[in-house]
Amino acid sequence: MNAGGVCVIPADIGYVIASACHSPDSVQKVSQINMENTDREISIYITSLTQLQPVKYLLSRELWDFIEGLWQNPVGFVLPKIGGWLNGFGLANSSSLLGSSKSVILYISDCEVTAQIIDLVGPIAVRSLAKGTQILPGQLFPKPLRKVDGILLDMAYASYYEFTVVDCTKMEMGVIDVLKVGSVPKIKVLDVLHTVITREENCINTLDSVDL
Repeated sequence: MNAGGVCVIPADIGYVIASACHSPDSVQKVSQINMENTDREISIYITSLTQLQPVKYLLSRELWDFIEGLWQNPVGFVLPKIGGWLNGFGLANSSSLLGSSKSVILYISDCEVTAQIIDLVGPIAVRSLAKGTQILPGQLFPKPLRKVDGILLDMAYASYYEFTVVDCTKMEMGVIDVLKVGSVPKIKVLDVLHTVITREENCINTLDSVDL
């Protein structure tokens, strides 16, 4: 993957087609693999806040605090494509391939195998295979999958949870929308949002009260 390869790997919610974000050509390859019953939307997986540091200055303080407050829970953050933050992942020339026309989902991966891969190659761009897809030794893979550069099997792999997905595209207005409730309950997401907003309001009030 560091050399631009495209691989099938185990991830938090099942097997995915993955490439390193820093390789625009491989992200293009991921988008061009034509398989039935496969989610065509490409998302980004990270496993450490350190991997988000290069684009921290491009994110609002509220958004950063919100992501940090939910770390390391299995959460997907729907983020707007504006602001150039995708460029920090090396996706300047392939951002149009990710997510929808206006947004992309950033997932926090907690799968051990996926996390080890991300630690080696950095953030990855992924497409999910159909839910329940089994990848077994000696299996005859669908023709499109034979075009990938590698398939990583993990016989001990099992998915134990679902991502909670939160729309953060209106975060600067203090508004979020929980699109899907997974392992992280909605009340926890709202508690973190309340904490972030309260902290920001207190900060503003403190600045307003300073006697200049």
